[in-house]
Amino acid sequence: MEQPVIIQIKTLTNTIKRTLQNSDCFCDCSGMTGMHGWIIGYLCRHPNRDIFQKDIEAQLSVRRSTATGMLQLMEKTASSSESLYPTMRGSKNSSPPKKRLS
Repeated sequence: MEQPVIIQIKTLTNTIKRTLQNSDCFCDCSGMTGMHGWIIGYLCRHPNRDIFQKDIEAQLSVRRSTATGMLQLMEKTASSSESLYPTMRGSKNSSPPKKRLS
């Protein structure tokens, strides 16, 4: 009997993850997750532009609370050499200030 596609995808995902973690090119970055890698990659691909938390939310398709948690953890563990600075960009609504990565 053939496995459902979802189980095959999960098995393949686990195999790829294990292979990458055991390879020589995978650095030992304790406390760093795959999402942190995506964020760092996004920052590297856009070096000459202001990146806001909302940009990361849109790029990675994550909610604001998820992005906030990831960025705070990165800042706390110094996984990123970038600092987060609050900024007000003429916002007329009552939402909290956006965070700029620069």
